[in-house]
Amino acid sequence: MKLFEALGLNWKILIAQLVNFGLLIWILHKFGYGPIIKFIDERRKKIEKGLENAKLVEEKLKKADEAEKEIIISAKKEAQKIVSSSTELAQKNREEMIKKAEEEAQRILVSYEKKGKQEKDKIMNEAKKELSDLVIMATEKIISKNITTSSDREEIDKIILEKG
Repeated sequence: MKLFEALGLNWKILIAQLVNFGLLIWILHKFGYGPIIKFIDERRKKIEKGLENAKLVEEKLKKADEAEKEIIISAKKEAQKIVSSSTELAQKNREEMIKKAEEEAQRILVSYEKKGKQEKDKIMNEAKKELSDLVIMATEKIISKNITTSSDREEIDKIILEKG
C-alpha cells in the first residue's frame, strides 16, 4: 500500500473507483450494450426474414409470370381453334347456301321451262284452232262461190288477211 502512496494514489479511492468502474460496465452492459445488441440482433433477423420473404415473393412472381404465359398461350390456342372452327362452319354454311341457291335456280328454271312449254302449247293450240277456223271459213266461201283456182287463191288470201 505504500507503493500506492508513493505514487500518490489512495488505495481506498482506487478501490472505490474500481468498484465504480465495474458498476458502470455492468450498468452499461445491462441497460446500454445489452438492449442495443439485442435490438441489433432482432433487426438483423427481421432483415434476414425480409430478404427470405422477398426471395419467396420473387419466386412466386416468376411462377405467376410463367402461369400467365401458359394461360396466354392456351387462350391463343383456344382462340385459334374457335377461329378455325368458325371459318370451317362459315365455309360449310356458304357451300350449303350455294347448293340451295343452285337447287332453287334449277327448280325455277324447270318451272319456267314447264310454263313456257305450256304457253307455247296453248299458243300453238289457239293458232291451230284459228287456222282451222280460217281454213273452214275460206273453204265455205270458196265452195259457195264456185270460183276458179286463181280466184280461189285470192279469196283465201283475202279471208286470211281479214281474220289476221
